[in-house]
Amino acid sequence: MKHYQKIIMSLVFVVLLAGCSKRENMEVPQGFLSKPGTVLMTHLGGLETPGYYKKGPQGLLDVAINESMGDDICARVKKIDATEIVDNNYYRRFGSAFEGKAFKVLKVKNAFTQKDFVKPENDDTQHAPYDMKFLKERYKADYALLLQPHEFGLTRDYYGFIPLGSPSGHASLSFYLVNLSDNAIVGHYKATLQEPSCDDWDTPPDYKGLVEASKNALVKSFNEAYAFFFKTQDQLPVSASLRPGSGLNS
Repeated sequence: MKHYQKIIMSLVFVVLLAGCSKRENMEVPQGFLSKPGTVLMTHLGGLETPGYYKKGPQGLLDVAINESMGDDICARVKKIDATEIVDNNYYRRFGSAFEGKAFKVLKVKNAFTQKDFVKPENDDTQHAPYDMKFLKERYKADYALLLQPHEFGLTRDYYGFIPLGSPSGHASLSFYLVNLSDNAIVGHYKATLQEPSCDDWDTPPDYKGLVEASKNALVKSFNEAYAFFFKTQDQLPVSASLRPGSGLNS
């Protein structure tokens, strides 16, 4: 029964996405970072529940078989704690970059949910997908940087119930820099990364190769977004991110 519930929820999610406005990547206007203000950094929930995404043409029976075959991997992936990765690569790194440009940075690390926001007045590609204007008065901020996770964990391609390769680390995140006066997007970037797993990935019960690939994909997503917003190639190498204290060792 649980497998069929997952199937139904996946189909509903696809339908909801189909009705959403597609927002293309938008570079921060030239000169924006030279006019300091107060920026609020926060995120939506989602990274606390990593998933194992099976993609490709699959019938209902195929989906049920694939779900049951990957139960142990799925259970391990769900235990990944991304908190320290987000702290180091989002809140600290992006926050330091804004502060280096003389912005005042406020950090609200308690994740918001979509229920915390109402539907925006202007639901178009030039405005944020959520009405965030109330944050201006609540936090006395001029702008907000919102991290929205879409998917995080593992992905694997299938044709029916036949896997077409090894699982890969996977992360899909959107970053919105929003003017809180009118909810207009100042800058937007969507990062979607896949990280190949090592050859000996199928090693229960820890599946260390798959866990490492998942976390590396997440770090690289933050690297891409950082370079896009701040126009720098000074990215944090994934190899350096594996040192103790980076959040990739748990």
